[in-house]
Amino acid sequence: MTTEHPPARLEVDSLEKRYGTHAAVDRLTFSVQAGELACLIGPNGAGKSTTMRILGGLQLADAGAVRVDGAAVPDAATAKRLCGLTPQELDVFEYLSGVESLRLVATLRGVAGVEEAAAAWLGRVGLAAVGDRLVRHYSGGMKRRLAVAMALLPSPPVVVLDESFTGLDPESTAALGRELRAYCDRGGAVLLSSHILDHVAQIADRVVVMRAGRCVGDHTRAELAALIPSRYATLTELYLDRTGASLAGDA
Repeated sequence: MTTEHPPARLEVDSLEKRYGTHAAVDRLTFSVQAGELACLIGPNGAGKSTTMRILGGLQLADAGAVRVDGAAVPDAATAKRLCGLTPQELDVFEYLSGVESLRLVATLRGVAGVEEAAAAWLGRVGLAAVGDRLVRHYSGGMKRRLAVAMALLPSPPVVVLDESFTGLDPESTAALGRELRAYCDRGGAVLLSSHILDHVAQIADRVVVMRAGRCVGDHTRAELAALIPSRYATLTELYLDRTGASLAGDA
């Protein structure tokens, strides 16, 4: 008797995106299970941000498929509904306050209890004290925390976060990490890109390594534990080996 496993929460299958003759994403395949916090790592230009923009519905792939809970994501509108995205280049509502921004997201996404949800998420990301301040007056780290709250508030099946820990202080980093873990514990899937490999090693349930648009490594936490420190002293060493990079820079 065989046991059927549920489909992965997020599946990326042979994804391709080209700009002229340049393959930004080249037959990329990986998956993220429900409850997993997966980290996408790789050198600049590896195709991470392009992949995330496709998953979040901001760009169209040239080929390949994206599936959520086994069902194909056929268009950008569906992608935006199923995958909450925080892009690396933040796109926030500069002339709304923090609480107004969250109220707007809650209203557009049909979240029950708009006022309560907005207030709760302001507190969760440490912005309750500045919720009435215009977002244009927020620091970069505050804007990033607000953007993550906007992605998480509707509780989509998948959340895609491009460099969302960049510029955060240690307290904010810890608080945001707790919120992402709680989201995963509720059955969500997180795909986070980051260059902060020490932090990735601490929080990731899965690490997907990209180079030149392709997946060159896909390791669960258990697989990483078997490789580090027995074969590689650190995740950085594994990264350098998988990407063919060096401490002097990616050739």
